[in-house]
Amino acid sequence: MAGRKSSQCSLLWSVINKEGEASYLFGTMHVRSHTAHQFLSGVLPYIAGTQIFAAEMNLQQFDLKTMQESTTLSVEEGWYRHIKAQKFDKTRIALLKSFGIDLIHYKDRHPFLIMSAISESLLAIDNMASLDQELWNQADKMGRTCTGLESFFEQMDIMRRISVHDAFKQIFEISRNPGQFRKAMKKMISYYVSQDVNRLYKASRRQLQGLRKIMLFNRNERMVNRMEDLMFKETVFAGVGAAHLAGKQGMLSLLKKRGYKIRSMKINGRI
Repeated sequence: MAGRKSSQCSLLWSVINKEGEASYLFGTMHVRSHTAHQFLSGVLPYIAGTQIFAAEMNLQQFDLKTMQESTTLSVEEGWYRHIKAQKFDKTRIALLKSFGIDLIHYKDRHPFLIMSAISESLLAIDNMASLDQELWNQADKMGRTCTGLESFFEQMDIMRRISVHDAFKQIFEISRNPGQFRKAMKKMISYYVSQDVNRLYKASRRQLQGLRKIMLFNRNERMVNRMEDLMFKETVFAGVGAAHLAGKQGMLSLLKKRGYKIRSMKINGRI
């Protein structure tokens, strides 16, 4: 488990405290595709070498009923009620043709879910669980303490704070130029596969536009606080969305500013 220079690309980073104890930060993708799962076997030895596993969200708290209630819109909030029928039909047809996503199934749901469905449609679903869930499962089998850097309820609150109007505006733009969105997503996927977290962060930041603060920067600070609290007790392996790692306000930079030594670790994907 040899380290590399911090300037090099990697999804896995060691976080070393003043006592020389190593914890780890790993960038995941929240998908069920081999594109992300190919790195699973490479990080298992690092999970085994720590005492605590921390996912981005505490997956043990997940509750389907709460999620459905949190993402169901009221009559006043319903985005499809505030757009012309012609625009709705045009957008629906475009998304069906390009991504196989039918807006009818999401008419009472927060459009952020539509964004997630569109993104995942570009990847093969060849695993039963997302990479995050599988990391949790493997850590649990090892007898590691499993927790989250955010709670399930905090993530639901974040979704509720995202403007329904702004989220649907992004979906409408995608429907107008699906090829451009597909090209941008393929670039992000290639950045993940090549473990280029800097380019992945920049691409995610551009895509999020006005949501950067709520979706990235504020959460990075909170997750670093939680990770540091855990590291005061035991060594930690934390797995978060890869876009949270890089950037001046990214988790790696924040940890470095707090006095931790940050080193990239070599892991290989499995074809």
